[in-house]
Amino acid sequence: LVPVYRELVEQTGLLGRLAAIGAVEVTPEQTFSEPARVQAEVQAAALQLVDQGAEAVLLAGAAMAAMAPALQPALPVPLLD
Repeated sequence: LVPVYRELVEQTGLLGRLAAIGAVEVTPEQTFSEPARVQAEVQAAALQLVDQGAEAVLLAGAAMAAMAPALQPALPVPLLD
């Protein structure tokens, strides 16, 4: 999905403001069956985005929607869902 998201950002004219796009290899089911592991992977991916210059991180996908409050304290930038 990374190319799709990049294309959507480009279509809005905001590609110049995009630091990076990251992805985690988990299924929606795993977000419920293995929430601690998935949250750890999402946190690690978000921190990599920050290292690449992100000033905010957007969680995409319904399965990630409830993660922002749990992960926000570990991140130095706003986490949006």
